[in-house]
Amino acid sequence: MIILKKANYNSIIQTRSTIVKPITENEITDNYVSWLNDSEINKFLEVRHTKQTKDKVVNYINSLRKRTNCDMFAIFDVETNIHIGNLTITSFDTNSNGSIDFGIMIADKTSRNVGIGAEVLIAFIDFIFSHEAIDRISGGAASDNFKSCNTLESIGFIKEGVIRKIYPLEKGGKCDFVYYGLLKEEWNERRKKFNSLLTRTKILSSLK
Repeated sequence: MIILKKANYNSIIQTRSTIVKPITENEITDNYVSWLNDSEINKFLEVRHTKQTKDKVVNYINSLRKRTNCDMFAIFDVETNIHIGNLTITSFDTNSNGSIDFGIMIADKTSRNVGIGAEVLIAFIDFIFSHEAIDRISGGAASDNFKSCNTLESIGFIKEGVIRKIYPLEKGGKCDFVYYGLLKEEWNERRKKFNSLLTRTKILSSLK
């Protein structure tokens, strides 16, 4: 039996193309686990190192939900209600420094090709910065994950550091890992660029 701990959020974010809400037992399916074991999808994910199972997925989500304000959200196509990916808050306001860390996976190949990840991130950033205590959002990507790096930079994230030759590649060798950050004051200026998208974004409940 799949038993997830209670979500740390009661929020639903609806964008132009997606619905983002805390993941439930309903999304822990064979199809979801197959994403995590798919070498094309997981080549820049830490899960690629071990075979994934439903139990491992549940244990990971529950470990997140034990942490204050950390959680995993499922991303759905707004028209079909099909689960297409996840967004994860892996740390929140650690040591009261006003910062969160996140990760995102768009597993559906069609959605990846039309920029759904960027759309979800823009709405998520606006949602997180509505929390008074949060002043910065941090994320990262392997330097060979060109699409993720380009997406973060196009949204407004600043490259803040590089760890050289640390990320093992599927075909051998290693690439760099790049750390990115976005400050609230930077977002307040940057968000004007995304006004047309944000006007179509709804937060259906409030951040706890």
